[in-house]
Amino acid sequence: MAKDSWLTVSPMSGKGNATISNSAPDFKGRIQRSTVVTGAATGISGNKTYTVIQKGMGETIVIPTRSYSVNNGETTLTISGSSNSPKLTFATVGTSQIPLDLPTTYTADGKTQANGAAIAGDPGAFYLYSFSATIRVPSNNVGQRVSTVRVSGQDPNVWIDIVITQATATFTVAYRAGNYISSVQPTTQTVNYGGTAASVATVQAEDTNYRYEFDGWYEGSNKVSSSPSLSVANITSARTFEARANRISKAVTITVALDASSAGRGSVSGGGSYNIGASCTVQCVMNNASDVFDGWYEGNMKVSSSQNYTFIVSAARSLRAKILYLDVTPTSLDFGAGGGSETLTVSTNVDSWTVS
Repeated sequence: MAKDSWLTVSPMSGKGNATISNSAPDFKGRIQRSTVVTGAATGISGNKTYTVIQKGMGETIVIPTRSYSVNNGETTLTISGSSNSPKLTFATVGTSQIPLDLPTTYTADGKTQANGAAIAGDPGAFYLYSFSATIRVPSNNVGQRVSTVRVSGQDPNVWIDIVITQATATFTVAYRAGNYISSVQPTTQTVNYGGTAASVATVQAEDTNYRYEFDGWYEGSNKVSSSPSLSVANITSARTFEARANRISKAVTITVALDASSAGRGSVSGGGSYNIGASCTVQCVMNNASDVFDGWYEGNMKVSSSQNYTFIVSAARSLRAKILYLDVTPTSLDFGAGGGSETLTVSTNVDSWTVS
């Protein structure tokens, strides 16, 4: 019977005395192997044999990549290596922070094998076989987390740990400019799980009629901060914050007076300090029933003919009430039978008058 091919014998033939060299390649099988070399010589009956034994390297697992860093989304890892173990088991060890989906089957020596079961044909007894296993990593909605997968053989002392580190979850935080807010900065932000969200709001500049005061940052109807500089710690989900301000009317003065031509003919009221947007009513009361109320004037323009003038305040105003009158003194004249001449005095602020 010929020797096994893994053994090299040199020379394979010769004459007279000689030295025969025997050599074997590196052997990755798990258990020892042996072969018998048979020699024969011319003129000698019977063969001579010797046995060559090569020890196995023992059970081993080789995995080049032992650490994986993955993002926070769902992903799939493939662990690849080589081994001569009669079986391979994939399991988590220690505190596994990631709920990994471990394989029920994997590929070894080109064939599908069950996780933790004996490998069909035990190829590792004779050589290193290749293997690969797929592990699903679910998406992460918390902070950075770590799990360790142990790939173990039949020998309890033969194993390799694979460390999987998954990035922390991140969340989008949106910032909105609400009532009377000119800007917020930033408008969006990506925040790590447990991190801090921050933005700064700028209140609208005051104008002629109004000033503006910051009210607060709101999340829905819930007020979360009274400061224009928002800082919210421990973000664990996507969130939206809105900055809001209040509009405050500026006070203006409404001045009322009798027109100079109507001095002493009545009184006015209703003037004073009013907020923009407020309702104001100014009044004129005449002293004499015979007088006629002409109207309220602003500059040279008549703005109302009503003694009680109501309007919405939009700016400071100066209003004058004008009363028309015509006084005749005396109010009667008495002539004798012989006739005569008398005078009377007309006092008025009307443009013209007639008698009849």
